[in-house]
Amino acid sequence: MVSSTATRPRRALGVVIALLIPASLGLWLALSHNDSPGAASSLEPLANSTAVSAASASEAPAPAAKRIEEPRLATPQTAAPTPLAEAVPSQRVTGRCVASADLRPLAGLSARIHVLGVPVRELAATSDADGRFEFVFDPALVGPQQLVLAIENAGYTAVRQSLPPLGTGETRDLGELAFATGYAFSGRVAAESGEPIAEASVTIGNAAARTDSSGRFAMLALLPVGASRVLVQAAGHALLQRSVTVPEDDGTTFVLVAARTIGGYVLDETGRPYRGVTVHADGSPLPRFGVSDAEGRFEIADTLGIQSETELHVLPGTPRAWHSGVRYRWGTRDVTVRLERPLAFDLVVVDQTSGAPIEEYAIHLLTNQRPAQGSLRDAGHHPGGKLRVADVPRGAYKLWVVPAGEEHAPAERVPVIVMGALAEPIRVELERRVDLHAEVLDAHGRAVEGARVELVRAPLGRALHALDEPLADDGGLFRSEADAACSIDVGTTDARGRVTLRSVPSRGQLFPGSANAPSGVVFPKLHLSASAPGNVRSEVEAPPAESTGEAPVRIVLRRGGTVGGRVVPAAALALQPRIFLTTPGEGFQVEARVSLRRRSSWSPMRRAASPRGRCRRESASCACCCRVSASRSRSGPA
Repeated sequence: MVSSTATRPRRALGVVIALLIPASLGLWLALSHNDSPGAASSLEPLANSTAVSAASASEAPAPAAKRIEEPRLATPQTAAPTPLAEAVPSQRVTGRCVASADLRPLAGLSARIHVLGVPVRELAATSDADGRFEFVFDPALVGPQQLVLAIENAGYTAVRQSLPPLGTGETRDLGELAFATGYAFSGRVAAESGEPIAEASVTIGNAAARTDSSGRFAMLALLPVGASRVLVQAAGHALLQRSVTVPEDDGTTFVLVAARTIGGYVLDETGRPYRGVTVHADGSPLPRFGVSDAEGRFEIADTLGIQSETELHVLPGTPRAWHSGVRYRWGTRDVTVRLERPLAFDLVVVDQTSGAPIEEYAIHLLTNQRPAQGSLRDAGHHPGGKLRVADVPRGAYKLWVVPAGEEHAPAERVPVIVMGALAEPIRVELERRVDLHAEVLDAHGRAVEGARVELVRAPLGRALHALDEPLADDGGLFRSEADAACSIDVGTTDARGRVTLRSVPSRGQLFPGSANAPSGVVFPKLHLSASAPGNVRSEVEAPPAESTGEAPVRIVLRRGGTVGGRVVPAAALALQPRIFLTTPGEGFQVEARVSLRRRSSWSPMRRAASPRGRCRRESASCACCCRVSASRSRSGPA
């Protein structure tokens, strides 16, 4: 009895323990899964776990089983890497530096590549023990830019090489670059008296230097060993050319001989000194010139020393060009260059009726040229209408005044003779442009609103034609050309069919002549041209500005008919038609014009193989060339 009674509590305690162990194991796994995502997939066994007793289970809820911290055996899972875009192949430049004497490799030479772009970029490399160097470029950095390789190191001649742009992924091997042992070169430049010459230029090969205040110079670039050609020049001295030997002639002194000169004076027409005039010597590949000072004195040095005499000249400009016409021996000291100073005159521009000043204008001042946009000068605001026209050589001119506003007509061909100082200013009076009224009606007498009306001056050599395209005078003078009409003003009609344009005075123009008309002065007529959608363009002769009244000039537009048609392209051609419809006029004839353009896929051989010029396809499915010709022949000329 005792043994059976004692056994029952033990069995009950074993059952409780057996139930708690699986529950604690499940709770631990859940907490372990939340703390470490990688541990959830490892499924490693629990170690050193503590069982919960029956007493503690009855007093409090069963706590989660605690895991002892120790290294995990499973590797945590990571997210899959994002695939990278395919890399662009790099560009490379390689080469090898060797000595020119024995072709041994040169290590430690510094090389640079300049990428000629905006901004200029530079990459550096150093030759290794075998003399090799390599530049690796990012294609996005270099792009289609030119490259310049520069290798300059103490004790060796320099190498500079231009490289064409690299292709994508290209590797360019420059091969072996030979370097000779080089030496720096310095020296001194002095005159025959021993005085140092400052700012003298010394050039040896591609290297150049200038002397300092003590006449000394030093070449920054290294020179090859052996003989080299040196060029030394300085103002007022003859050019020196000689051969030097490197390094034996290092530190030598170059003596320059004073050059032969030609001197004289530049004077104006009154004998006063003329300052700032450049006088040149002829027959020289090098510039030899002198500039006159405040006393008019100039001096030209013969830097070449190969001519016994020369001519002198002054280039065109202000003042006028001058040429001696005779030859002067070098050493001459009394040459006189006499020039005419440019003159000036005063101009005042006023309104013809009121005398009020016109302040916004430009001028043409020409001898016998046709005024154009390029000959306009002195454009801008001139207070009181006054302008000092400067830098004018002596002579006779024609003056045109072009006002900036549209209220006044230009002044044309005002004679101006410039021979000296003018006591009184030239007074130019501008006429006001007269209003020209026009009225546009249809065939029934109704006003046409929105019609475009243009005031046109006929060409100089013929009458105005319906197909003329009026051009604006780029000189601002409303002048027609020999075969081109001039547009004077343009406007649009209002609801009453009326528009007001500004006319210009009738003036003669010089006509150069043609095969049908002699040259001379002509007075081209003025016309009013009106056009509106759906109407035929109509032109009427406009009255001269002198006889323009308040009554409008009537222009009648008639409804236009329509001409229909169909342009059928050939199978192997593409048509670009331009069709003109016009009535024949005197001296003016226009026919139908059709331009044809070949397609790139058209084959002349296939075209020639077709019988009678027809396509080998059936006409029902192809519009061939003969159909275009037949269509044009049936319809007749447009």
